[in-house]
Amino acid sequence: KTSYEHLQDPELMLLLLVSNIEYLLTRNPDTNKFNVEDSISRQFKLKCAVAIHNQKKDLDLLVLNKDLNKIYSQRSDLAHGNYKEDFKIDEIIQSVYLLYTITNLIINEFVDDRAIIEYLKDN
Repeated sequence: KTSYEHLQDPELMLLLLVSNIEYLLTRNPDTNKFNVEDSISRQFKLKCAVAIHNQKKDLDLLVLNKDLNKIYSQRSDLAHGNYKEDFKIDEIIQSVYLLYTITNLIINEFVDDRAIIEYLKDN
């Protein structure tokens, strides 16, 4: 129900959709080796890109990387209460729509090739 009411609270939707993707693709990094926030951000971008590319080969990976970076930055700002002066709700809404597409592609990849999703999560 919440996912269909995204225009009422797009910030929450962005957080929930990113969390769903993190659940499917990322793992806890070793805190002794990595900056945790940076490592999860890198995992998110890389693993999303691999899963999405497997579903949509014609997608421009540079544009995708930019979009994923923006989305994860928005997620971090919202999750940590870092509202910036240039914060625009329209950009959050655009990201939510993009996240629906991204989530759909990742779920399709999960159905088509669960082994790659499990591999991405574990590594």
